[in-house]
Amino acid sequence: MKKSLLPLLLIAGLASGCATTSTLSTKDNVSVAKVKLDSVNVNLNQKYDNPVFYSQGDIEYYLSKCLVTELSKEGKYQANAKASVNINIDYKRVYTGEAFGMQKSVSRPRIAYNYKILQDRKVLQQKEEKDLSINAGLLENLKTVATMDVGNTEKEAENSYLDALCRHIAEQVY
Repeated sequence: MKKSLLPLLLIAGLASGCATTSTLSTKDNVSVAKVKLDSVNVNLNQKYDNPVFYSQGDIEYYLSKCLVTELSKEGKYQANAKASVNINIDYKRVYTGEAFGMQKSVSRPRIAYNYKILQDRKVLQQKEEKDLSINAGLLENLKTVATMDVGNTEKEAENSYLDALCRHIAEQVY
């Protein structure tokens, strides 16, 4: 009985993904061809301060560049556009084993964000999502279960999380 229950629990855990809370508000009949990135503000929360990983300023810089790239890919970015997007991100860095004082390896962060698209001081679109976590796909999720993210000891380990967040936000804009 116990042997048949374990695979079912594993599949249920992988299939559940992440719980999110989302609100989206867009003004009716709004058509904006392009947006410019006005600001990216990050609030970095972490139990331990490990200088090996990105600082709050590093994350803001990384996300700003990444968002311009992703919005451009989506055909939504123009440096001199009239509409501008302001993004606020709460990024909770999670260390593997942090409950036991471990702070050498990062795991998937917990993320909340909101953005507003403004033009002539009018809000054209706004969105807020809370309690996000990165779903890396079946193979990466299995790897995480097997390794518990031990070994993510370089700052570049967070790049995939930040890249996924950029893609997600860029897809949400209009």
